[in-house]
Amino acid sequence: MVVARLLNAVVRRSILALILTVSQCALVSAAPQEPTAFVEPVAAGVTDLKFGEMFKLPVGSRGLEPSEKLLHLDGRRVHIVGYMVNQEAMRSFILAPLPLALGDEDESFADDLPPAVVFVHRAAQGDLQHIPGLVAITGILSVGCYTEADGRVSMVRLTLYPNTSQETVRHVPK
Repeated sequence: MVVARLLNAVVRRSILALILTVSQCALVSAAPQEPTAFVEPVAAGVTDLKFGEMFKLPVGSRGLEPSEKLLHLDGRRVHIVGYMVNQEAMRSFILAPLPLALGDEDESFADDLPPAVVFVHRAAQGDLQHIPGLVAITGILSVGCYTEADGRVSMVRLTLYPNTSQETVRHVPK
């Protein structure tokens, strides 16, 4: 009985130490990671935007604040590379710095989305198929709080237009 209690205490301490170690590693690696892949240079008049450039770092007492670059690019054409978030219905979609999947039916308001995501709107009608892997997107950037059709609130949006070569969604080869 004493041995069982002692063993139980040792196991608890080991689990606690493991949890603390993992959480410390998570804090160290919590800096924004940019998707990396070979991407063609952006066209003239289009600015390259990275997820790590969207908010001021480090986060201050006022919480997340948009960066000067993000505010400056509001209303302009930008190019960004990321992962299309896999969702059930995709008339518009979310671009994220890492591969994600959302369960719209059960958990639509309990998403684990990172703060730096881009809500992508399309002028074209109909559902869009999920593209696995990195995608490169060019469109018109819009910054500011906006309630999406599904009830989510977005801070950063990109609008795509059909039948133009400048506003596209392209798969990025590995």
